[in-house]
Amino acid sequence: MFNFSQTKKILDQYKIPLAKSFLLKSDNQLGYIKKYLSWPIIMKISNPKIIHKTEVRGVAKVNNEQEFKDKFNQLSQIKGNEGIVAQQFIQGMEIIIGMKRDAQFGPVLMFGLGGIFVELFKDVSFRIAPIKIKEAKKMIREIKSYPILNGYRSQEKINTNQLVKILLNLSNLSLREKAINQIDFNPIIVNSKKALVVDAKII
Repeated sequence: MFNFSQTKKILDQYKIPLAKSFLLKSDNQLGYIKKYLSWPIIMKISNPKIIHKTEVRGVAKVNNEQEFKDKFNQLSQIKGNEGIVAQQFIQGMEIIIGMKRDAQFGPVLMFGLGGIFVELFKDVSFRIAPIKIKEAKKMIREIKSYPILNGYRSQEKINTNQLVKILLNLSNLSLREKAINQIDFNPIIVNSKKALVVDAKII
């Protein structure tokens, strides 16, 4: 399992956009990250062995310095942490994009609604890598929830072009990095302007 630094490095290498994130070892680093992040800030544990951080109360949104310090101390008590990640807060829809390496077919890409909804509705589409732009767009349109992404009943229409880019870059990554067996970007937060990975698991 990749840790935070390894994950960030490979996402940067393949131009997969990660929300502004900083790994902190001490709450004294708050002054530094305030140059790059504004309130509210998302704080989360950095522990690759914990898949669902919310289930151990390992994620929180804080609105000021006092909340930041209180939450830093609380999250630091969770065993196995490499530090605390401070991340920009983004509003939008939650999407999952992933890859699993199949013994017969090779890297298989997945797209669908993210967060808790991927397990609840299982509304996902699949393709075998490599894919091109046309196939990436079809992956997005195939899910039953596509009308929601496309602005159903005055909902904000999301930037699907950014999701297409992530799918194409993940396809490229999965073909080149043969030692990687599984990738989950869950969630990716997407709105009308951008799509950013806010949590990633790489095995």
